[in-house]
Amino acid sequence: MVSTSIGPLRTLYLSYYRLVLWWTNRVLSKTPGVWSIYVRRGVAKGHIVPGVSDLDLAVVVEPSEREQVALRYSKISRWAFILEDDLEIYTPESFRQKISKAAHRYRLSEAKATWKLLWGRDFLCEIPNWPITELYPALYREVKIWFQLFMATLVLRADLRDDGVFVNSFCYKFLLELKKLESAWFENRVSFSREETFRELETHDWFPLLSKLKLSHFLEVNLERTLEETWRFAVEWLVDFSEQLWKHPYGCSDQNFLLGKVLCEVLPSEHYEPQPLSLEQRVCFLPKESETIRLLRYQQRPSFRQLVQIARRSKGARTYLALSPTCAISLCNEPESSSRVLIACESPEVFWGPLKTMGPTAVFWDLVRRRKSCSLKGALRTESDLEHLFWSHCRVALLARGANHGELIALHKPNDLKVALTQLGHPPPASAQIEKDGPPFLRRLWASVTLPQA
Repeated sequence: MVSTSIGPLRTLYLSYYRLVLWWTNRVLSKTPGVWSIYVRRGVAKGHIVPGVSDLDLAVVVEPSEREQVALRYSKISRWAFILEDDLEIYTPESFRQKISKAAHRYRLSEAKATWKLLWGRDFLCEIPNWPITELYPALYREVKIWFQLFMATLVLRADLRDDGVFVNSFCYKFLLELKKLESAWFENRVSFSREETFRELETHDWFPLLSKLKLSHFLEVNLERTLEETWRFAVEWLVDFSEQLWKHPYGCSDQNFLLGKVLCEVLPSEHYEPQPLSLEQRVCFLPKESETIRLLRYQQRPSFRQLVQIARRSKGARTYLALSPTCAISLCNEPESSSRVLIACESPEVFWGPLKTMGPTAVFWDLVRRRKSCSLKGALRTESDLEHLFWSHCRVALLARGANHGELIALHKPNDLKVALTQLGHPPPASAQIEKDGPPFLRRLWASVTLPQA
C-alpha cells in the first residue's frame, strides 16, 4: 500500500480509511454505555500516509461496558488492518482523574487541540487551557517516553528494525517530536503539528534526513544509515537538553542518585578508566540496596550498532549508558510505574518548583514543601495499595529529614524504614492500623522535618 499510495490509488486508499472510520463509529455508537467516540493522532490532524498511518480512536464509556466495547472493537480490527490494535478506553471518572494529574497535561492539551469528536458528548471541553509553566512536568515526561519508545522498539526489537517502513516513519516522528519539545521548553512555544515543525527545520542539520524520509514516503532502503543518523542526532539533542535543563527556571529536580552496589563495566577493546560516582551525578534511578546497577562509560559514544550489541549483552539487567556527566540512558525496557524507580514520570508535581539552586538536596526540600499535607486520598483499591502509599510517604520524609543535615538517607524495605523511624522517635503504626493511624502519624513525621527558607 505504501509504495502505491503516491499515485492515483491514493484516493482509493483514503476512501478505505473513511469507510473503516464510518463503520467503526457506527458499531461503537450503537453499543450501550458509550458516551463519546473520538478519532485522534494523524488521521484527526488530516495527515494520512496510507499503509503507515494507523486509525487511532478513543472512547468514553460506562465502567460496566468496558469489556463489551473492547470486544466489539477487536472484532472490527480483525478485518480492518488500519485500526490501532488497542482502543483507548476511558470512563468519565478515569478521564477526569487523568486531567487532575500533571504528568498528562501535555498529551491532554494535544487531545483538546487535535482530537475530533465523531459521536456523543464532548469531554474535551473539561480540559483546562494550562499555561506553559504548568506543562513542564508533562513535557519532561514526554522526553522520557520517546526515548523509552526508541529503546523498546528500534534497539531491543530486531524484528522491527527489519521493517523499513516502520523504522523510517518512527525515526521521522521521533526527531520531530524532540524538536517540538525543545521549542516548548526553551522558546515557550507549544505546537502539536509535525508538519509545521518540519517546515521550520529547513536550515537545520536534521533537515536532509527528514526531507529524504518524507519525500520517499518512508520507503528509503538504507535503514542502517537512517538508524545511525537518528541515534547520533538524538544523543546530541539529549545531552544538550540535559545540560540546558538544569539552567531552566522550571528545571526538573529529578536528581535521584545511584545507590547500593554499582558496577562500572566496559566492553572489550574499549579504553576505560573507572571513576567514582558522586552525589552530583544525575542518574534517574533509585534501586534497592541489594540490586546491582551496571553503569557503562566510554570515551566515545557508541554507534547505533554498538548500542544494540550493548543492550543485547545486558540481557534485561539494570544497565545504564552514560552519555555525559548530566545524562544517562536506560538500556532496558524499564516500565515507568516501577515502585523501585523514584522519577518525575511517577509523580511530576511533587518534583516541581522554582528550583533556581540545583544542589544535591534541592529535590528533597521541594518534596517536603509539596507533600507536607500528607493526604492519603486516592484510588486505593486494596490494603496493599494503602501500605505501599504509606511507606512511600515515610521514605520521602526520611529523605527530606536527611537532607536537612546534608545527608542522603535512602531506605527501601519497610523493616529498614521501621527501624530508622523508631530510632528517630517516631515508631510507625502496625500494618493493621495504617488505615486508621497512618495519616496522623505522617502529619507528625512531616512536622518534625525542618523546612528550609523559600
